Amino acid sequence: MRKIRLAKVLLLALLFCCFFAAAAQALTVNLRNNFRDTIFVVLVYYDLDYDDWWKNGWFEVPAGQTRTVDLPGVHIGTIHYYANSRTHANVWQGGQGSIVQDVVTERMYLPADDTPRGSNRRYINMIRFDFNTETINLNFNP
Repeated sequence: MRKIRLAKVLLLALLFCCFFAAAAQALTVNLRNNFRDTIFVVLVYYDLDYDDWWKNGWFEVPAGQTRTVDLPGVHIGTIHYYANSRTHANVWQGGQGSIVQDVVTERMYLPADDTPRGSNRRYINMIRFDFNTETINLNFNP
């Protein structure tokens, strides 16, 4: 009887640990638009669930607002991002040595090395952001 109780307690402890270990592998990205125009953001990140890099965008963020994006398979590491205003008057992009991604104007969610299908295909330089927390804040200022 004692062994059965001990086994149940150990099983519950294991399930508890597994649940919280899986929950920890999630990243919340807050996209804060401090610009006077709507912006559109694309993210590139390593997803542990797929064991691959993914590009995901365009996230629309109205002027003066914050949009929250949850990435369940992302843990501590690196994320790359790019943003532009609706009018393209402002662009937040990486400089020399940054990764380059091909994008389209339509919504994208695909492996980073896949070529997106759609109109207006172009190449963008991504900004690198290293993180070690479960929540990051990306602020887009004029």
